[in-house]
Amino acid sequence: MEFNNVQELLTAVIQAYYYERNIEATLACVADDIEWIGTEEEDCASGKDQLRILLEADVNKFPDPFEIEMDEPSFQKLGDDAVLISIIGKQVFTSVSKHGFTIRGTACCVRGDRGWLVKNVHTSTPNARLEKYRLEQKIREIHKKEQVLMASIPGGVAIYRIKKDGKVTTDYVSESLAKMCDYQADEFLAYLRENAIVNLVQEDVPEVMKHVMESLEKGTSINVTYRIYNKAQEEILIRLDANVMPETPLEEGDVAVLYAVHTVVSEEAKQEKREQNHYRTIMNMLGIAYWEWSKENGFYASKKYYNYLLSKSPLEDVKNNRVFEPAVYPEDVSLLKEFFNQTDYQEDHASVIVRMGMADGTYHWTEIFGFKEYASSGEQMGMSCVMRDVDKEWLEQNEKLEKALKQAQAALAKAKKADDAKDEFLSRMSHDLRTPMNAVIGLSALTLDEADHPETVRENMTKMRLASDFMLGLINDILDMAKIESGAVTLYKEPYAYQDFVVNMKTMFQAQCEQKGITFVMPEYTCNPLAYVDKVRINQIFFNIISNAIKYTPSGGTISYEIKNLKFDGSTASADCVISDNGIGISEEFQAHLFEPFMQESDRVTPELQGSGLGLSITKKLVELMGGEIHIESKKGEGTSVTVHMTLEIMSMNAHKAHITEVDPEKMSSILKGKRILLVEDHPLNTHIAKALLEKKQMSVSHAENGQRAVEMFEASPVGNFDVILMDIRMPIMSGLDATREIRALARKDARKVPIIAMTANAYDEDVKKSRKAGMNEHLSKPIDPEKLYETLAKYISGGSLD
Repeated sequence: MEFNNVQELLTAVIQAYYYERNIEATLACVADDIEWIGTEEEDCASGKDQLRILLEADVNKFPDPFEIEMDEPSFQKLGDDAVLISIIGKQVFTSVSKHGFTIRGTACCVRGDRGWLVKNVHTSTPNARLEKYRLEQKIREIHKKEQVLMASIPGGVAIYRIKKDGKVTTDYVSESLAKMCDYQADEFLAYLRENAIVNLVQEDVPEVMKHVMESLEKGTSINVTYRIYNKAQEEILIRLDANVMPETPLEEGDVAVLYAVHTVVSEEAKQEKREQNHYRTIMNMLGIAYWEWSKENGFYASKKYYNYLLSKSPLEDVKNNRVFEPAVYPEDVSLLKEFFNQTDYQEDHASVIVRMGMADGTYHWTEIFGFKEYASSGEQMGMSCVMRDVDKEWLEQNEKLEKALKQAQAALAKAKKADDAKDEFLSRMSHDLRTPMNAVIGLSALTLDEADHPETVRENMTKMRLASDFMLGLINDILDMAKIESGAVTLYKEPYAYQDFVVNMKTMFQAQCEQKGITFVMPEYTCNPLAYVDKVRINQIFFNIISNAIKYTPSGGTISYEIKNLKFDGSTASADCVISDNGIGISEEFQAHLFEPFMQESDRVTPELQGSGLGLSITKKLVELMGGEIHIESKKGEGTSVTVHMTLEIMSMNAHKAHITEVDPEKMSSILKGKRILLVEDHPLNTHIAKALLEKKQMSVSHAENGQRAVEMFEASPVGNFDVILMDIRMPIMSGLDATREIRALARKDARKVPIIAMTANAYDEDVKKSRKAGMNEHLSKPIDPEKLYETLAKYISGGSLD
């Protein structure tokens, strides 16, 4: 070891000998031929070996490090390589000697090859007895001053020793503290000397000791409020403020020595304490995890709090918002830190839900409510938190969210599938609509070149009619589906006899089945109930089902309609209407998608079996709109059975049978011949077609291009001049509905009797209702069916009227 200067050497000697008591480090600072001369004869030594023996004796005599205050040393240069040092150390104190003394030293230091080293040392001390007397006298004076000072402190003073076995012994109590409890000082000290805890209300002991030990562990002041007994065993609420006395020597078994000041708490504070205790009792009874910390009252936690790993966190970390990370699920640590920071302003609270670690090693979702209190200076004075276990409800919530997410994903997939189906539908519709349109356009061009060949013209026109009917069916399906999906469908109920329904179905499908070689079985029943239903929609339901059966049943097959499970209940009747066929059937895979819009089974669709793919979807929605159910059973290659279950309102159990009279073509022509028709139509091509159809039956046609012109022409005509008015609805200047109302309001005899028939592209049920409400007798939808037009005209010309 080398020392560059004398000051560095001196510092090393003092540190090694007086503070570290390190003999080898001390010897490293001296020359090999060192001379050491003390105040006593046995203190003399020559050479390092003798010095080591002397120093070891001193270490054994005074094993604890010295604590000394050294005066500034004086240096006297003896030459270039020698220095004389003088130094005084005051109040060297050891726990062994129990007294202090002064030591003086003189040393000669020389510089050699290894730097500066100690060559010679001489130490001396004053008379030890005199020094001891002076020290004891000084201690008595200090003690007397301490007693005067303690007596003058407001409240009561005591010195306690905290023991490792949990006891608290008492070294001193002031008169004011004894008087506080109605004791004499000596009497009170004798009572508390062995264990001061005996004077505490026992319910408060665990909290007080926990607070004291935590404060000692952290090295902070002790501030706690608790109850003690006076001599009459009455409770007194006091506040304790205490600090450790580090200068006081510890005895065997001591943890710390405390200097404590006791203050009697005011009545208001007592009431607050009682309320706080009551509140804490309730918290424990309810099993709520709760903790609070305040600068005044320290830390408190309910029993439930200790179920959480957070209870293992150092108190300083909790109250200063430093999170004990193992107590929180790793992904939630930042959330908890953010929560603590949220409460960094006065009189506000915050909450958070995180996964907190439990004592059993699991994590529970926990909702935490926090509140902080601040002084006007901005210093945080306290904090409290309630922790509520929400693991079960949070897991249930997550389960619901996951379920909702799966449902949303399924709905998204379904929507995507539906969207794909719509794309496919639009592509197919583009093809299917263009196909008949191309046929119409192509056949029209061919027909123009075949004007001199009537048979060819008739054949072409027949094909054009079939193509037009197909295209009209597609358009009607699309419009129906749009109305149903928008919720715009309204049911218009009217009386409908079952036998009328049977006749209508046979009229629509018997000839078609015979043409295809299919047997159509639809038996009549002896009873003929009169139901109150939407006639148009009920026809549409069974029209779609039977049309499909005809479409997918080959020649030689059979289609049957029968009623099962018929039950009457007062004014209602319920039944299963079953339509069965032995056609090509439906694959099991496609049956799951039967009622989805725009869906068609690819291997069933051929040029002869094309359609919109909306029929069954429309049918199902209409059935459900009427409060019914529809089910389909099918097997590939064997056929299909469709069951429609409905409950209908019955008006009569046996209605009169329908009388269907087919108009003889020659008779119908004679009825129409020469009749005067007012045609109200704004579209030139439609006007041309309608006039041609009417004039074909030798009727006289007058044309009005809008509603206003129609009113003017009718008003200017002689009474009874027009036999029928064919009225379009949508027209410029005045609509057909307004024109009808004006005609009906005219003051002439034929104004209310002349038949007015709507002939319009407005084909929905509500359009029919509007027409009738305006005063029209009938409603024909475009494109016009010539035969239906002729039959309707003949009906009203031969006797039909508004009434």
